[in-house]
Amino acid sequence: MVLFRKESETVVMNNGIRVQELASLGLSKYQACAYLALLGHEESTAVEVAERSGVPRQRVYDVLASLKERALVATKNGRPMRYTAWAPVRALSG
Repeated sequence: MVLFRKESETVVMNNGIRVQELASLGLSKYQACAYLALLGHEESTAVEVAERSGVPRQRVYDVLASLKERALVATKNGRPMRYTAWAPVRALSG
């Protein structure tokens, strides 16, 4: 489950991962928020990621593409395309 607190700009996963920790690994704030919004969900559309993460809908597609380039998410072709986050241990180890 993802917890968002807009006023403090803090996003925390139930496993303790924070946006700030992902940013320290080189992710932008939008990338970190989108990645955290994908964790804990089997598959999500870009619209669902935007709604859960707070990433503007017009930016979410390029953010998800950049996460795919970094091998942090996988995609499933279709209409709409679906996204899945790799587990943090696997994603951040490589």
